[in-house]
Amino acid sequence: KELHVRPSQYIRQEKLKYGAYLLKNSTLNIADIAAFLSFPSASAFTVIFKYYVFFHIIIVNLTIEKSAAFFSLIGSKKLHIF
Repeated sequence: KELHVRPSQYIRQEKLKYGAYLLKNSTLNIADIAAFLSFPSASAFTVIFKYYVFFHIIIVNLTIEKSAAFFSLIGSKKLHIF
């Protein structure tokens, strides 16, 4: 399956997704999760995790804004489809 990302990026994303799951659904602390996911330290995990979450929040917000702008154009009939 083609993912359009490097294998190392894909692996990191999957580790971060699982890290988010563990943070929400387990009693493990950040240091234990970082070690379990093979990050060099809790600090490294935290920095990368914050970046990952921030990046995805921006992408989601931009997508929502673009969708809202598109639907407002349709609603105001400024966009002629035919």
